[in-house]
Amino acid sequence: STYQKHGSEDNCDDGTGGDWSMDVYEIVCTPDFCPNPFGSWSNLDTSIHSSVGNFDIGADISITCAPTYANQGDSTVTCTTLGTFQGNPDCIKIDHCPNPFGSWSNLDTSIHSSVGNFDIGADISITCAPTYANQGDSTVTCTDLGTFQGQPDCRKIDHCPNPFGSWSNLNTNTHNSVGNFDIGAEISITCATTYANQGDSTVTCTDLGTFQGQPDCRKIDHCPNPFGSWSNLDTSIHSSVGNFDIGAEISITCATTYANHGDSTVTCTDLGTFQGQPDCRKIDHCVFPDVSWSNLDSSDSGNVDIGEI
Repeated sequence: STYQKHGSEDNCDDGTGGDWSMDVYEIVCTPDFCPNPFGSWSNLDTSIHSSVGNFDIGADISITCAPTYANQGDSTVTCTTLGTFQGNPDCIKIDHCPNPFGSWSNLDTSIHSSVGNFDIGADISITCAPTYANQGDSTVTCTDLGTFQGQPDCRKIDHCPNPFGSWSNLNTNTHNSVGNFDIGAEISITCATTYANQGDSTVTCTDLGTFQGQPDCRKIDHCPNPFGSWSNLDTSIHSSVGNFDIGAEISITCATTYANHGDSTVTCTDLGTFQGQPDCRKIDHCVFPDVSWSNLDSSDSGNVDIGEI
């Protein structure tokens, strides 16, 4: 015979099955399946990889590790004509989360470096790049699955949120708490009645999504000194220094050679302004004294110019 037999039909039955085939020099055994390998590989996901059943020659298996384990080996193994698998998974206990910052867009790179990993349980507070705002989770946590719980979403800022709910004592007829403001919008501040603004009178929506400027509406408790704005007062009586309490009444005295044609008394109101307006004008005549002087000719009446007899 030109053929030599190596082995016997018995040693072809090694658990892989197969058929006899003749070569010029030997008779060999060809497997027709791969035995189930999952019992020999540790830490696989048993809900996916059952230890029952074999695999056809050429079959590809995608490896899934058990929860809290990660595959450091081959992600796919293939049943070869040798009846064995090519590839070897290596499921290792997860002890960190890979750095996620390269996969999340528009983060502040001065804070979030793409170098280094994170321990299980680590919390990361997210900061978006300037002119971006986070519409997603503000904090993400490294889980024992090796992934982060939470997802930031940094989007380009195109408006400022309505600020009026955070600023006190505004005029609600003017400043409604509904609606947002476009970048660049300017708002003139009006305080509520009996309040005065001690802060910025105008605020501007910036491309950071915040307002530049801060109003400060405080309860009015005085009236500013008005004497600098009223002309021709008697400065020996009406000093331009000092303010006046709410309710204060001031009797007006004009300067010498001036007479008051307005209110003789003004009152400080809780609006921080005076009710009443003096009007000191230059005296240019004398009223004929027909009432205070006796036995004059009754035909004499009216005013008399300054210097006239």
